[in-house]
Amino acid sequence: MSEPIDLFSPKYYDGVRRPLHLAETLPGWAYTSERFYQREMERIFTKTWIYVGRVERIPNAGDYFTLDFATTPVIVTRDRTGDVRAFSNSCRHRGSQLVDGEGNCSAFKCFYHNWSYGLDGALLGTPFVEESECFKRRDYGLVPVRLEVWAGMMFINLDPDGDSLMEYLGDLPERTAMYEPEDRVVVRTTEYDVKCNWKIYFEGFGEGYHVPFVHKGTLSRHPVSGRDLLAGEELRGQYTAHFTKHVGTRNVRDGKKTFPDIDAVKQMKETGTWFPAIHPMTMLSFHIDGMASITQEYPMGPNRMLMKREILFPKAIAARPDFDEIVQGYHRDVDIVFMEDVRAAELQHLGLASPINVPGRFPTYAEKLVHAFDNWVLDQVLDPA
Repeated sequence: MSEPIDLFSPKYYDGVRRPLHLAETLPGWAYTSERFYQREMERIFTKTWIYVGRVERIPNAGDYFTLDFATTPVIVTRDRTGDVRAFSNSCRHRGSQLVDGEGNCSAFKCFYHNWSYGLDGALLGTPFVEESECFKRRDYGLVPVRLEVWAGMMFINLDPDGDSLMEYLGDLPERTAMYEPEDRVVVRTTEYDVKCNWKIYFEGFGEGYHVPFVHKGTLSRHPVSGRDLLAGEELRGQYTAHFTKHVGTRNVRDGKKTFPDIDAVKQMKETGTWFPAIHPMTMLSFHIDGMASITQEYPMGPNRMLMKREILFPKAIAARPDFDEIVQGYHRDVDIVFMEDVRAAELQHLGLASPINVPGRFPTYAEKLVHAFDNWVLDQVLDPA
């Protein structure tokens, strides 16, 4: 099906709106169209909460890092009072970007004309320009970007008027509390350039139908007794989730050394792994043995994304003298599983880009969360009926 001129007419998405057992998948152009992607930038990525890193990434006053998201350059920093903040990375004089990369500073100073800003965003200095009735420095501080924290995780939102982070997450913090996410520490960060649309990998994260085939030599070697799939009215918040029921870790194969189960999980009626996926692009996992992961997608156009993945462990486990030895088995096997998923996502994107591609079906209940997510996307990009 070729991309229609009236791309956002609801008639092209009627099949996706049907109940799961009757529903069709999104048309291929929803993954490859530049116009569809730009609508997502406008209506999703500038309106929702986006994870940008753990608070320990900027532990000291003056620490900062930068990112470009949805065409908006942003500074994330810690001010002198210890609060974490975010600002538009753009000088209020004539718009020059102030800093790049990451580091530590006492003030942000523009390279072009040396206007300087405090860590709280206040305009401090304007060389050769005095205040007057027409110009007051207090009126030209850096433009703030909303930043809120849950469990040590920093999120930003480019929309100044949207829901708070806690309203957006709904009951996710309550459902995740037993894993004590605030007690985690990042032990490894990796980045990948993935040649697929951002939605494809997010969809795959929410379904287990592919596991016996894509992961037949890895995850499938660990028996699973079932999966709870949660979406829509079953949750209160902008996320989907699944709970995979099993005993023991699924992160290390062949009886290699592992860390013991964490106490809170051992006390559960059914043990397993908790996989919440916060819309639109933050995928979390909390495992029996204390390992957690945060996988974040940064769209780079309709056909490419930067994938950033953080591996975390409880502070007590990360402090063990044998941690560095044992964790190597986790890194090795988790990397294999991740690259299997990347391979599947890139192949799917190639097929969806075909000019004769037509929508498919959701023949199994295992794809419930894919269907729910695709409808969430349509809720954002299409005009109300």
